[in-house]
Amino acid sequence: MKYVKYLGVALAITTVMAVSGVSAAAYQSYVGFKLPAWQGTVDAGTLTKSDYENHVIGVLSTQDTRDFNVRLTGKGLSGATGTSPWVLVEVTQNSSNTNYSVVKKFSTETSSEAYGMVPGNVTMTMKARNTYLSTTYFNGTWFVSESVYNQLN
Repeated sequence: MKYVKYLGVALAITTVMAVSGVSAAAYQSYVGFKLPAWQGTVDAGTLTKSDYENHVIGVLSTQDTRDFNVRLTGKGLSGATGTSPWVLVEVTQNSSNTNYSVVKKFSTETSSEAYGMVPGNVTMTMKARNTYLSTTYFNGTWFVSESVYNQLN
């Protein structure tokens, strides 16, 4: 009987959160995130998208101002799941404070399906732009939409 009460409380809290618009994570921050050498790829996490807006990458710094690429895996316009083409994020300078040195707003409209641009879970994959002998370190944030970026910055 005790567990039924806890289940009832959990259900009530979940219902209140759903009605009030609380949703899953809408951004992911990275500190010292490692992009493998030799253009290896790395899974940078999964976020839940609730709109059709552009994604945003805020860059604080990368090792030696190295450029990097991102791509998204998620639902496309037809409802099928797939992976977008690579999107280049050019880093011309590193930030000397807590402001982003580069803010890249991007979509995957080059893909006929626009994978990762429709509501649902979206996974981001990252890699260094060029082949390096050493690991590239990335510090910054991935925002699932421009409105989330605007609310937090």
